[in-house]
Amino acid sequence: MCVCVCARAQVPQLRSMATSLFAPCHLCAMTSAATREWTSHYRPVSVCVCVYWEARIDSHGRIFYVDHVNRTTTWQRPTAPPAPQTLQRSNSIQQMEQLNRRSEHADDRTPNMSGGPFFVDHNCRATTFIDPRLPLQSTRPPSVLAHRQHLTRQRSHSAGEVSTQRANARAPAPYKRDFEAKLRNFYRKLETKGYGQGPGKLKLIIRRDHLLEDAFNQIMCYSRKDLQRSKLYVSFVGEEGLDYSGPSREFFFLVSRELFNPYYGLFEYSANDTYTVQISPMSAFVDNHHEWFRFSGRILGLALIHQYLLDAFFTRPFYKGLLRIPCDLSDLEYLDEEFHQSLQWMKDNDIEDMLDLTFTVNEEVFGQITERELKPGGANIPVSEKNKKEYIERMVKWRIERGVVQQTESLVRGFYEVVDARLVSVFDARELELVIAGTAEIDLSDWRNNTEYRGGYHDNHIVIRWFWAAVERFNNEQRLRLLQFVTGTSSIPYEGFASLRGSNGPRRFCVEKWGKVTSLPRAHTCFNRLDLPPYPSFSMLYEKMLTAVEETSTFGLE
Repeated sequence: MCVCVCARAQVPQLRSMATSLFAPCHLCAMTSAATREWTSHYRPVSVCVCVYWEARIDSHGRIFYVDHVNRTTTWQRPTAPPAPQTLQRSNSIQQMEQLNRRSEHADDRTPNMSGGPFFVDHNCRATTFIDPRLPLQSTRPPSVLAHRQHLTRQRSHSAGEVSTQRANARAPAPYKRDFEAKLRNFYRKLETKGYGQGPGKLKLIIRRDHLLEDAFNQIMCYSRKDLQRSKLYVSFVGEEGLDYSGPSREFFFLVSRELFNPYYGLFEYSANDTYTVQISPMSAFVDNHHEWFRFSGRILGLALIHQYLLDAFFTRPFYKGLLRIPCDLSDLEYLDEEFHQSLQWMKDNDIEDMLDLTFTVNEEVFGQITERELKPGGANIPVSEKNKKEYIERMVKWRIERGVVQQTESLVRGFYEVVDARLVSVFDARELELVIAGTAEIDLSDWRNNTEYRGGYHDNHIVIRWFWAAVERFNNEQRLRLLQFVTGTSSIPYEGFASLRGSNGPRRFCVEKWGKVTSLPRAHTCFNRLDLPPYPSFSMLYEKMLTAVEETSTFGLE
């Protein structure tokens, strides 16, 4: 038996403003209060359907059907009364319910100037042109979405403070098999061509309290050939440790934290966060800044050929500049998201007679706002629908290069004084980021699965169980400090803990039984080894480990 439901509006009116208030249908009296609440937002329509069903139209003029018995909805028109015993819901019904839940807190509002409706999310206090009731379809490629997660992370550079949110920090990984093949081939070519193999030695004697000064004065004295061919040795003044890669690894970790810190004026945070950095336009006022950027490039190159990771995270345009790859509009998102959105809107919409723009841009110089032409005579050239493509390209170029062209060239020059441009050209910007900075994402399962034990310890030993329980209790900052304490760096190779490097190639994290219970744990960074005494209780182990990783920062000789 069928029943006819009266229509309350003509079809053309159904496609009008989504803010109209709808009166409930007479069949809603048969439903529960919950059903009335989520169906009363849609207009009923005059369509013959089966008993206990109701036809309604959503804000886009599409007909859907309400089952008042099972309290479900579907796009399919019912042809027979529902079977009471059938409780299984189809995929389309589940999808419709999910969309209804997603749109529960969204509000359709008045159309904007272009005539299209926008939606208000009252929970997040945000607006969007995308209907929240429709299936989620991202307009960005997966790599962009993943990298945005990286950019939303915050990193503190306060004195003595290390980031506590570095997990999931890195860029999205390229196609794994292809990238790993590139990486193996790259290191094989470096070895074949004699990079960092000797017989000459590049010796750096560093005072910890004059780290940058000593590193700059010594590294800038070496020739291109010495930088490329010599084997690197680092020693810290007053510390007797021998460099079987441990001091060198820590040197690159420490110098990158200092050199790329915005405090010194050479680099600045990106407009998106306080985590990624870029070259600062104000660096032009730093004494001898071109040589400092050349030194920065040499540090990047030395870390690359000696396979050490840096504790620095740059914007995507920085890596493209290092590879001498032109930037486009999509790269601007990593630099300044709001600026990118403005230009993207201009690209996607007809701007004829809407924007009063010329080929100029305002710049702040010594506190004064000045107008700069993007092209000769730009002040007299209005931006129109026909020439907006050129305007966007010039704006992107200006935003990325403003005040940093010469500094970038000095940095790139220093980088290629150490490593051949033809060898690095096999990587794209994403891949080069992983090669230089690795990943700071700590996978505890991967860490434990790639740990070796010596001196009587094994994975099921009570002290080892306490050790991993302590690591699990650590916050992310403390885990990174533990990793830095044992290996010399808090970054992890792209391949994971299985590819941690020691004095003579890959060497896994190792825990060895050593010492008295009154001793603190000690580390051998050249061998990625932690000497852990057999403490009698978990509380003592936890306290001793915490003291060791937070207060120890020098090398010694056994």
